Amino acid sequence: MYYFREGLYFEEGQLANEDVVTPYAFTEDLDRYYHFQEGIVSSGEKPRLKIPEDYKMLVRKIEATDQIGFSEVTTALLEFSTETMEDILSHIERARQASFSDGRGHDFTLLFPPLSLGLTISTSTNGKSERFNKVNDYCALKMYQLKHKKWIHLAIDYKEGQDSYKFRLFDQDWAFDAQMEETLKFFRRNLIDQFFASGNKLGRNDLCPCNSGIKYKKCCGSNVGKF
Repeated sequence: MYYFREGLYFEEGQLANEDVVTPYAFTEDLDRYYHFQEGIVSSGEKPRLKIPEDYKMLVRKIEATDQIGFSEVTTALLEFSTETMEDILSHIERARQASFSDGRGHDFTLLFPPLSLGLTISTSTNGKSERFNKVNDYCALKMYQLKHKKWIHLAIDYKEGQDSYKFRLFDQDWAFDAQMEETLKFFRRNLIDQFFASGNKLGRNDLCPCNSGIKYKKCCGSNVGKF
């Protein structure tokens, strides 16, 4: 019942200031349902996950691809809290509108450190495989950089009003890769160059522009002149 109401895991930082957490009074709906089945009460709805309708449709669309690994992808998506599901839907809608507005591909990435999972969703209106492959390369690189064990790339194409879905599931333990290290070094250098070329200022305690998620002084700031 806690899973139905709150999801499979605590959102990062949610319990930062708590010493003890005791779930309570979570079974009323379940008790009533079984009492209804036994005829003790006159009504009782079967408890279910609180999943937004549009999110259910998203899961069904992925299932309909019948790609190998679709069950693992949909299971991962259903592990999120309702709040996260709504956040994903909101990001998809913004990316969709942007793709319709300028005719270009757009994507966004969400990270879930407790699950060692990254999720990238890309949208387009032309169905070109080149962009799908390019985003796949990005996902593989970010997965390596962050040392995540799993990454999902979901591509949605809205060509001619008929949306289509495909995905790529990355699932492997991190291992050192010399070629990937060189690619990552080049990727990080470009991000840093773009950041400073835009006239932005960066403090040593600010998050690094290379998107590593750690402070500049402990990331690319410690490698100044070493690229």
